[in-house]
Amino acid sequence: MAFSDFLPILTSREKLLGLGALATCLVVAEKVHTRGVLRRSERPMAALAVAGVVALPFVTGSVLLGCAIIALFIAERLIPRVKIDLLGEESRLNAIYTFAFGAIEPFAFTIVYVTLYVPYPQTWGLRAHHVPVWMQGIFVLLLLDFMRYWRHRFQHRYDWWWKFHEVHHSSREMNWLAGGRAHIFEGLALGIGHNVVIYLLDVDLRALLFGFALPYTVIAFIFAHANLDFPRAGRPLPWWAFVITTPTTHAAHHRANAERTLYYGAILTIWDVMFGTFGKNVEVIRAFGTDPDFPHRGFLEQQMEPFRKLFGSKRPR
Repeated sequence: MAFSDFLPILTSREKLLGLGALATCLVVAEKVHTRGVLRRSERPMAALAVAGVVALPFVTGSVLLGCAIIALFIAERLIPRVKIDLLGEESRLNAIYTFAFGAIEPFAFTIVYVTLYVPYPQTWGLRAHHVPVWMQGIFVLLLLDFMRYWRHRFQHRYDWWWKFHEVHHSSREMNWLAGGRAHIFEGLALGIGHNVVIYLLDVDLRALLFGFALPYTVIAFIFAHANLDFPRAGRPLPWWAFVITTPTTHAAHHRANAERTLYYGAILTIWDVMFGTFGKNVEVIRAFGTDPDFPHRGFLEQQMEPFRKLFGSKRPR
């Protein structure tokens, strides 16, 4: 399959639109929020403005993300972990997930913005204390990634939560599209929760975009799930693998027929090092997936599976 055959799929990927929508929301929100407390007559128009621009791509975020995807696509062709058919069943399903899931977190941000930011602008948080944007960005990165580490551990620890998270682990192939496979309910609920924290702290929205949204999308969502033997498995890990998540360590987390008790970090692996969930040597992983009885065909069937398991209903034959 030539790169030119894949380019139409790549450029139309909803994840570009999703991140672009988030970036657009952040820019517009910043413009409105810096005006101070809105008059009552202004609030409906501000909310409508955010709802209107949420579907518009933001050039900077889309270009950066697009460059990352192109670079990873080329790398996957040069040093793949295993050979993958990009037009095969698993890749097609992962593409549908990426298309559907790409706008979930921007949508979650929009909900929080319209219901909290617009009617109740903050005047006492980090921005009110004039904390520099770059410092806020570092703080947001560490805080949200720390939260996601523990959220991820709890997703594996509690059975009811695992039933939803299992959707993400059901992919039997690992490439950059696999990061989009997740349960929509889980993504929306957690996205709203994280954005409420951002609202309460009154973080500069530029810090949220460049401190967390872009790094999370590029590293945790795309790079970590890439079909790359990088760094080389079966060898001692390099020092930087103890800092950020890599395709090799995340592949170990997704390996089939395993308890998956290692590598919960999203962007940073320092949390795994600190809390004892980091393995220093990683073998070559070639088999991925979860329960063999989990439905591997159909987006809607996989979305309904957690509810069937929770409430004991039978899967239609």
